[in-house]
Formats: sequence, C-alpha cells, structure tokens
Amino acid sequence: MARWAKKRGLLRTVAGVCSRPCGSEPGRLVRKWFRVRGYATSVLEMEPETFIAKAYVPALDSSLIDEILAAHEAAIGPHFTAYRNHVLRVVSLCELLSPLSDVDRREVQIAACFHDLGIFTHRTFDYLGPSRVLALQYLETQRKPAWAKNVARLIMEHHKLLPSSHPVANSFRKADWIDVSWGALRFGVPRERIQELQERHPSAGFHKLLLRLSLKRLLTRPWSPFPMLRW
Repeated sequence: MARWAKKRGLLRTVAGVCSRPCGSEPGRLVRKWFRVRGYATSVLEMEPETFIAKAYVPALDSSLIDEILAAHEAAIGPHFTAYRNHVLRVVSLCELLSPLSDVDRREVQIAACFHDLGIFTHRTFDYLGPSRVLALQYLETQRKPAWAKNVARLIMEHHKLLPSSHPVANSFRKADWIDVSWGALRFGVPRERIQELQERHPSAGFHKLLLRLSLKRLLTRPWSPFPMLRW
C-alpha cells in the first residue's frame, strides 16, 4: 500500500506540473520533480566542484549550432526555440566547467545539437541511440571521422549518474544536468552565472516538455521510465 501511495503522489506531482501555464517559473517546478527523483540528485550532488571562475558568461558564437539545427527545424517543429536555447545553455555551461580547445569546443557544439534530437526526429524518449546515429551521419557528411568517437561519447554519457572518465564528456554531462534541473544542481557554478544564461536563453517551454514526456513514459512504460539514464 505504501508503494502505491508513493506512486500516486508522484503522478499527482507530475500531473500538477504539466497542468501549469507555460509562463510558470520552470525552476520551482523542476526542483519539485528532482525532489521526487531524490536518489539520482543525491548521487550527482556528491561530485566535486569544477567551476572555472569567470565574472560573466562569455558570448557564444552560435553559427555552427544554428547551421546544424536549421537542417532539423521541421522535425523539431514548435519546440525549435526551446531546444535551441537548451543547446546554447548547455554549451555555455560546458565552457564554464572545463577549459576547451578549439576542437573540443566544436565537438561540444556538435554533440549538444544532437544529444536530445532523437526525441523529435524519432518521436521516442529512448533517444540516445537515434541521437548518436544522427550525429555520426552529420560528421560523415562533414568528413570529420576523427571526431566521431568523442562526439558519440558526449551524447551517450550525458545522462550518466556517475562521473565520466573523459574530462570533456564529464563537463558536458554536468552542463546538461545543471540545465535539465534548471539550476537545482550546480556543480559549483555560481547561481548568478546560471541565472544569467537562463535570462539570455529562456526555457521557452523546454522543461515543461520534458516533464510531459516523463509523465507519458511513466504511464505507458512504468517498468522503464527513464531509459536514457546510465550509471
């Protein structure tokens, strides 16, 4: 009985979040969700801080990002701005978390464009595999096979609960967790920097979309509610 009471409470929480107007402040709603998923949050919060001190978030050259995403605008549909802003926030956070070479930076931007793209192109919540395939196809057309291994790793490990052994992949993973949690997880990045990014690139409904997809998956496949998570 206690287990079913917890499940009913979880469903009421998510259903309440998804019924809010689009203008609701996403941070409060996402933090409530992360309290429900507290076991994952507690694992992530044990990691050491790696923030590179910067007085402000540097401006981002988004030309490569815009070029890649434009090719998938039809598939992303009405969520295009929401997804683009998520990509921009993740890339910027990755820059704050780790020193990046020019090649690292391009690999991060490419991986960020594709890391959740399978949600839209393949209409699935089990999207890591499809997203990886799309990224590798892009790299093949760009004649960048040397980047394939790292880009694939960034995509496949961005939902790991435990640290990645690859420094850039670990920063990319942390950046995504910071943004998905809307700052509930920070890994040492000051709240002011995160808020600066949130104001520069608003959620535009992205977090509400994730909550709706999570609820749908939970109701339709309760035995596998979060297939993208990895240890």
